[in-house]
Amino acid sequence: MIILITVAIGVLSNAITLPAFVKANSALFLAICVLIWIVLEVWKRNSTITPSPSRPRDSWVANPDVLQRFFLAGLAGLVIVALVGGVAWFTVQHGAFTGSTTVQHGAFTGTVTVRQVTPTGSITEFSIQTAKSEPAGIAAGPDGNLWFTEESGNKIGRITSSGRITEVPLPADLSIPNDITAGPGGNLWFTELGGNKIGRISLSGNITEFSIPTYESKPYYITAGPGGNLWFTELDGNKIGRITPDGRITEFPLPADLSEPNDITAGPDGNLWFTDLANKIGRITSDGRITEFPIPTPKNSPDGITVGPDGNLWFTEVANKIGRITLNR
Repeated sequence: MIILITVAIGVLSNAITLPAFVKANSALFLAICVLIWIVLEVWKRNSTITPSPSRPRDSWVANPDVLQRFFLAGLAGLVIVALVGGVAWFTVQHGAFTGSTTVQHGAFTGTVTVRQVTPTGSITEFSIQTAKSEPAGIAAGPDGNLWFTEESGNKIGRITSSGRITEVPLPADLSIPNDITAGPGGNLWFTELGGNKIGRISLSGNITEFSIPTYESKPYYITAGPGGNLWFTELDGNKIGRITPDGRITEFPLPADLSEPNDITAGPDGNLWFTDLANKIGRITSDGRITEFPIPTPKNSPDGITVGPDGNLWFTEVANKIGRITLNR
């Protein structure tokens, strides 16, 4: 039994996501587990417990047999927590390309990847069938899976939490799908940098595309907004776009030329907020009215933006800063 427990813990510590302190001290952890089991086994063989009304044979008090069961239950609980613990998924596209294309969990290593990171920082990798696919955007779908874009692979991918990947090719070559988000009706919506379209994919893999009126607008990021509409940025078109669930597109030009709108997110105030590479944070109302707010640091090129737990907007700055824009309530 001792040998079986030792082997089982050793296999599990490498096969699943155990806490970091256990991984780092696996030999010590195994030794402690075996020692506890030996102590309980010796105690059990030398124990002469007589059942009584106040202390039945199944009582855990001073009963090594029952304590062994608690010990095993505790190990099982550790395994279950490791298997079902929450994770975050993200993609990495920047760094030296090594030729390997994988779906991963964890910190950047320089390869073109999609990753998942557990609360303890453990990394697991899953290979994408298409080589050098350059996964970019990723979003949780309503089906409990993760959906991602493949810029060079020209596909939309789906990966289950256990790592099974399915790929769906886009209808036209060189579409360059970039960002993706969950939308109304149980569909996923994505931008096509090369195809100049907004795409919609159902959970069964059916793709529908909608052409953007502005020629070579370079649709970049996309997010779900109020009223069931999707909102997206046009990097070269210098506009913010809105698309209804049935595919009707409306474009709203930015006040200044060469603004290059980048990331976009829905704000808690019912508006959409976006980063502007011309060093501003933009706000657009659901009816298309745009207001821009200059960033104090010049030539900063803000990039990503999201809503924080405090209800304000937080964004990244190329000038090695994190910015916050406070909403007036």
